[in-house]
Amino acid sequence: MLCPKCNRTNADTAHFCTTCGQPLQASAASSPTIPANLPQNTPPPGHGPQQPYGAPYPPVAGTPQPVHAPSAQTPDNPYGAPQPGSVMPPYAPPAPAALQCRVCGGALTPRDYQCPRCSAPVGTVVNPNDPTASSYFPVGGYAQIENTSGQKGPVPQEVQGSWNWGAAFVGLFWTIAHKVWWMLGIYIALLAVDFAIVLPALLSGDMRAVAVLQGVSFIINLVMIIYLGKNGNRLAWQNRRFESLQQFVEVQGRWRSWGIVFAIFWVIGIVRTFA
Repeated sequence: MLCPKCNRTNADTAHFCTTCGQPLQASAASSPTIPANLPQNTPPPGHGPQQPYGAPYPPVAGTPQPVHAPSAQTPDNPYGAPQPGSVMPPYAPPAPAALQCRVCGGALTPRDYQCPRCSAPVGTVVNPNDPTASSYFPVGGYAQIENTSGQKGPVPQEVQGSWNWGAAFVGLFWTIAHKVWWMLGIYIALLAVDFAIVLPALLSGDMRAVAVLQGVSFIINLVMIIYLGKNGNRLAWQNRRFESLQQFVEVQGRWRSWGIVFAIFWVIGIVRTFA
């Protein structure tokens, strides 16, 4: 081993130069000598023979290598991983998770327009810029269900097709509560006709005219009962604003109780009239 300071030849196992005392091991480690005859592109140990210039070395045995899955659909690969130059198959979104309120985490159903637990609109979070935490704004994840009540627009399927007892038998008060003004006009017109025609006939003692007018009035009222009973839910949804479908069902349930009571009295009155 040559001393880098005085060029004195020393034994290979010497740590210091025997002439000048220069450390030899640190010098050799800091400036290793590369043999000049070492061929370029020499493969690392375990990689086999030397490769041509620029060619990649073969992998070492046991080293995991990237593998391209076949493009054909298989049980383990239902969508078929694309090969280079192939077309990506259509993306299949995952199954939607159960709907949850973004404000309180309560469970929702597809027909809810607002959370039944905290009354927050579906698909919204509390506005962080509102110090009162009383306003909301929509967020992503799933579309907010549109509430079309009071807009004379489309009616949800859950609203259609059922009989509305309140509209049928408590029609005058029901139309006022649900803002069905054109039907209220018909009720007022019928009352005006009764006072203008039926009442004078009754006061004059013309019972035949009174019976005819009462029969016509009964037919008109029966037609209105049938019409409002079949279309009451649609008219209520289109003319009055509800916070949610659940609120609509609750309101119509209260009117149904009153409607059934009035229907019983109405049937008793008819039976006593024709008995």
